[in-house]
Amino acid sequence: MRTVAFRVEGLDGPESLARAEAALAKLPDSRLRDAMPAKGEKAERCLKIISADYETGELVVRYDAMKVGLKNLQWELAGAGFGNDGFPARGSR
Repeated sequence: MRTVAFRVEGLDGPESLARAEAALAKLPDSRLRDAMPAKGEKAERCLKIISADYETGELVVRYDAMKVGLKNLQWELAGAGFGNDGFPARGSR
């Protein structure tokens, strides 16, 4: 498991955190989705939002780098309209 802190533009309250969570839940194997683990599979999440600081826009995420790539996290956040350390928000200039 790895932990990363993103500076996320537009992360300013519970609604934007829910939007970020929904974006990350789209990733395969994220386990943020409402899916039951397969028989014999651990229920441990391979992706979890640890904390969010609305003042600084910092989002701390713990993820399993063998299942989810850092660039995938950044891409999904950008797709949800959040600029971040790796990518500008999609559609922005």
